[in-house]
Amino acid sequence: MKIFKTGKTRKKLLFILSATLPLSVGSAALIYFSNNKNSNEHNELLRDTDPDQIKLIPKNNLDYRQAAPSNTDFNLPEIQEPLPEPEKPKEEPQPLPEPEPEPKPEPKPKPEPKPAPLPKPEIPKPIPKPQPKPLPPQPKVEEPKKTPPIRQSKPSDEAKEGQIVDKIVKFGGVDIKVKVRTPRTRKVSQKDIDDKIANRNPYRNDIADHVISAEVTPEYIEKNRQNGLKGLKQNFLANQNFLPNLLNAKESDVYKIADHLAGNPTEFYTRVIAKFKQLIDDPNWVNPNLHNRDYRGDDTPDPNLELQKFLKNGYTLDDVKKLAEIRKKRIQEVVDDYDPYAKDPKKKIKCYYGPNCFEGKKKGHVLEYYIRTINMIDTNLFTKLDSNTEQDIRKGYVIDEENDNVFINSKGEINSYSKAPLINGTKILYEKDNTERRAFGYSSWNWRFGGQIGEGSYPGWTKTDITTSPEYKKYNVSKRDGINISKLTRDVKSDKHRNEGVVVTIDAANPSGYSKAKKLIEDLTRDGKPITSYRIMNMGLKDDNQRFSEILKVLPKKLAQLELFFEGFNTSSLIELENKEIDELGIFTSKHRPYFDQWTINPYALRNVAWVNTIDYNYVHEANRRDLPYSRIVFNTLAFDAKDYDKDLKRINLGLRMAYFTRNNEKIFQGGFGPGLDPDHKEGQNSYPTRLDFSRVPAIKSLRGLIFSDEQKTENGRRRIKNLKLHNTGSVFEIDVEELNEAQFDAISHEEPGPPFAKIEFSNGNQTKKLKITSKNGAQLNGSGQANLNLLLKLAKDNLGSDPEIIVDRNNSQLKNSLIGRRTTEKDNVDFI
Repeated sequence: MKIFKTGKTRKKLLFILSATLPLSVGSAALIYFSNNKNSNEHNELLRDTDPDQIKLIPKNNLDYRQAAPSNTDFNLPEIQEPLPEPEKPKEEPQPLPEPEPEPKPEPKPKPEPKPAPLPKPEIPKPIPKPQPKPLPPQPKVEEPKKTPPIRQSKPSDEAKEGQIVDKIVKFGGVDIKVKVRTPRTRKVSQKDIDDKIANRNPYRNDIADHVISAEVTPEYIEKNRQNGLKGLKQNFLANQNFLPNLLNAKESDVYKIADHLAGNPTEFYTRVIAKFKQLIDDPNWVNPNLHNRDYRGDDTPDPNLELQKFLKNGYTLDDVKKLAEIRKKRIQEVVDDYDPYAKDPKKKIKCYYGPNCFEGKKKGHVLEYYIRTINMIDTNLFTKLDSNTEQDIRKGYVIDEENDNVFINSKGEINSYSKAPLINGTKILYEKDNTERRAFGYSSWNWRFGGQIGEGSYPGWTKTDITTSPEYKKYNVSKRDGINISKLTRDVKSDKHRNEGVVVTIDAANPSGYSKAKKLIEDLTRDGKPITSYRIMNMGLKDDNQRFSEILKVLPKKLAQLELFFEGFNTSSLIELENKEIDELGIFTSKHRPYFDQWTINPYALRNVAWVNTIDYNYVHEANRRDLPYSRIVFNTLAFDAKDYDKDLKRINLGLRMAYFTRNNEKIFQGGFGPGLDPDHKEGQNSYPTRLDFSRVPAIKSLRGLIFSDEQKTENGRRRIKNLKLHNTGSVFEIDVEELNEAQFDAISHEEPGPPFAKIEFSNGNQTKKLKITSKNGAQLNGSGQANLNLLLKLAKDNLGSDPEIIVDRNNSQLKNSLIGRRTTEKDNVDFI
């Protein structure tokens, strides 16, 4: 140590240290900060990191052996010593770090409350700030944003299908609280889709809510009353001068009010009287001559005493009784002046039916009595709905503004023979189909009238003739050919639906147009012209056997609209549409009643038709009217063609299934009576075509092998028909025993009363007179065969007669013996039994 004692030495040592120490410190610092990991990392971590993201774990069991430089303990593993301790999980917030390595299996609500006690044992400065902040990252691991889709409207709407919910609906401006059952999506079996008998564009008939109950309020009742009064006055009382002018008209020898009333062919006054007849007639009156068949006098009831309450000022019940006495007197005069045998020259009435005949004159005086009585009634005094109507409106069935079936009961209360649902599903469906299914759609539930159908016009569309335009002039067609090409343009543009289209109209009654039709369609298709619609008019007008198969066959494979106007009953050409994808098909007539049974359709004609226009229906009441408006045809007869037949009957049975069940929710397959209460799901309750026509299928002799039940939904039951037409030539209809044993004639509803009456008929009309039974394979009639034979003879009696001849082979004695009891006549090589 002597080296430090001398002053000179100490000075030298101090100089060396002062020189070397800064050099060594500087070198070390240079080496340290030359490393990128160490340069400014700590400053950046502590200075630039969001304090909310700094995570310090206040635990003493952290493993620092593999720790990396960091401003957080977030990734430090714990020493496993505390894990075996069973008593400390509650005291130590150990689960907090666990959600980080395993966020999914750990429920996150548990760690959320635990950060709260953490700041207490720790120093307030560093810990309280970071500890509440770990909470936001934890919900991110839990991904709470994935939960809102559970509350989305679509799943909830689907969940409400077929459920009862509360709603408020409008009825004539009045808010009504109702409970409704929401509609359900229709399900179609995959097998029907695979068999190509389901609609390629699935159709829903039931798209509206069904009212289960409605809250009855004074406003609700009053609105029904107002609508009832409006319907009561419709057509005649709306004009206050109508009845006074009619009844005050001056009578003469050539004009009598009674004769005028009785001679009205439309039965207008009869319908007017029906609205008040219950109020006018005494409900307790009993006709004293009810059982006197020879009585021809006055059998009109006496006046109702309740009528007094509803007469206009100035009228009394005595005035009505005076009218009744006048009626009785005049009817007696008619009786006295009637000469049924036309032998008394003093008596003027020589006939029973017809103008100025006994029945007509008697009817006229009765009508005049009622009309004059109605003229005395003050309709404003009808203030109450009858009890049945109140029950109906509670169920959601109301008297709407267009109701023409309103009447007054014997108590002076308002009722109606028909009521509309508060939510009118038919109108809603029509508006949807008009908007979405029509090629030239419009937003309204109304159908087109006859003139619009014939012209090819639509509400909200403008039609322009482009037949001679440069684009179509080259096709060498004109109005002289009965061919017209038009362009339809929507008046108000739509973002969702077609705004323009080209329509080709062909008059098949024009020989030139008929001959040019096929080539024109081929040329337009070849040139790729965007034809929206083809309309063929007057089909079969001049010749019911006019051929249209070749014309329909060359139509484009895809077509937005096709309208066919049949004026003859031969619709066999429709089968050519089977492989055409047609979005809208209209089938109309104007020369025949649209509901005649002679209209037939092969269901395969509609196989690829997405929608058949069943809205444009125009019914005519007057039976003698000849100028019928265009109307869509109602098909109550299913027909098949020879090419549909195969030995296993698969194609025919699929066609029957298409019409009876798979597409039976579509009106085209509902015959003449329409849908049931749940057309999309309970097809068995829908109407259906009740006639079968096999006149074009010679191989079909009975209903053997045909399937009339729904094999996929047995609850739909079995279809039964009312009429069967079979192919036959000559006077004898021949059927084999094997066929007869399995003929399935019980599928004809023969036990139901008519009209129409159940019937079996033949393609050659009344030429078929006899029945021949053969046994080609030696089979004999069994019990089922006997039953089928009885039904055949019963249902075909118009052809075979009430005592039919049955022809059997002379050598088939066993078959002959099975027919013992029937008329037997032997001729040549056959026996008539």
